[in-house]
Amino acid sequence: MNSVSRLIFLARDLPCLPISRFKDFLIWMVARVFSPATKSPDSRGCLVPKDGFGVHLAVFALMMAWCFGGILASEEIHIVGNPTVGWNGHYLVGRWTQVVVPITVPVSSSFQLELTAVDSDGNRVGYLSPSVVLDPGERQLTGLFKVGRLNGEVTVRIDQRSEVRGIPGRTDWLKNPLIPSTRLIVTVGDPKGFDFASVTLKQGAAVKVTAVKAEELPTNPDAYDGVSSLVLTGSNHVSSNQANALRDWVFRGGRLVVSLPQDSTRARNSVQPLAEWLPASVGEQPVTVREFGGLELFSGKNIRIPQSSPLTIPSLQFSAGETLAASRSDSLLVRCPYGLGSVELLALDLTAVPMNEWKALNQFCAHLVGLRSSTEDSEKGPFNGSQLSSTGITDLATQLNATQDHFEQVHRASPWFVMSLLLVFLVVVGPLDYLFVHRVLQRPYLTWVSFPVLVAVGVLLASWLANASNGSSRHANQLDIVNIDV
Repeated sequence: MNSVSRLIFLARDLPCLPISRFKDFLIWMVARVFSPATKSPDSRGCLVPKDGFGVHLAVFALMMAWCFGGILASEEIHIVGNPTVGWNGHYLVGRWTQVVVPITVPVSSSFQLELTAVDSDGNRVGYLSPSVVLDPGERQLTGLFKVGRLNGEVTVRIDQRSEVRGIPGRTDWLKNPLIPSTRLIVTVGDPKGFDFASVTLKQGAAVKVTAVKAEELPTNPDAYDGVSSLVLTGSNHVSSNQANALRDWVFRGGRLVVSLPQDSTRARNSVQPLAEWLPASVGEQPVTVREFGGLELFSGKNIRIPQSSPLTIPSLQFSAGETLAASRSDSLLVRCPYGLGSVELLALDLTAVPMNEWKALNQFCAHLVGLRSSTEDSEKGPFNGSQLSSTGITDLATQLNATQDHFEQVHRASPWFVMSLLLVFLVVVGPLDYLFVHRVLQRPYLTWVSFPVLVAVGVLLASWLANASNGSSRHANQLDIVNIDV
């Protein structure tokens, strides 16, 4: 390899060189540029630069500019610790995932985070986050990416200055991703009742529950892409940016569950950041409840809540939605739609008594986030479910077929009309035919002629009545089924 090619390759790899190797390279460049070997005598005996000297000099100038520009700073800007991927390391394949990278910033500058992951076809795809200006000190960069495979490598790079790579399951900071059908449930406030290991869920339902702090909630709604349900409990407050992100996520189809503190003032303060878009609110005056049968019925278990004395809780007010559990006229649990998603408000705190001491809390929380256990499906027989119509038919497919077979333009004869015609036909071919051939005509053998004639006339008359009632033109019914994922 000649010296020019060596310079080109070294210049290409220069951003990755440590300071020690860069100093050696700088010394070599100085010696190379000003060495007599780079010059040759001319006809007058003076030294003139050889071929390639301009390239040496240009690369040397580039090295000096790079040295005093970003190289020295790149050695000080580095990733501190491990990046945080998803929700405590949990993320889904094919869903947007947030990455938080802690870095040290020596001087105020602009930074851009680049994330690289493998898509479903095995191609490496880069995701660039917007450039941000950070002040000196310990800072964080956030970005979003998608993984398309369970074992795809992920690369975290900051402005070509610092880089870390991770392989799912092999790197400490990068866990194996969850399959797309997994129900990821995120809780805030460390509530009890979400240990679904004690609840046998419906077959095929994969559930992952993880707990985070309120300040860790993302401000980008896309970061909630893989979350099935998010549960806010207690007096945890969210910022306005976090509230806006939750609003957009719920509007797109997310499920938000808010468990209010039992003190009305604290309850209003906890939902204050969400008040601009929340479809329900907390009333000014609290209410006193003495029985919790509605919550016990909602849990599906005949286990009483351990509360014998009256309890003062916040009052729930909403204009659109439904009451899932109530105590006489006071709502305990309501569900309100918002866009394609829903918001559920519980007037009791899951982290405080009596809810945290309730033995059926796991089943209650499973229903709260839309999960059903396998025992419930087996206990619900065809006669225990609610009727879908006044006829008592509980099979939805049967009712759909019945409604599709009804045409308003066609006026069918009633069964009583058909039975009356049958009765008249039997009287004609029986007693009347006998009296006619035996008493009037006095020729009984004519029954062999009268009976076929009467049958033929009956068939023609029935066919004419059927065509007149049903008609001969074609009619069609159309059923449109719209599937909305909420």
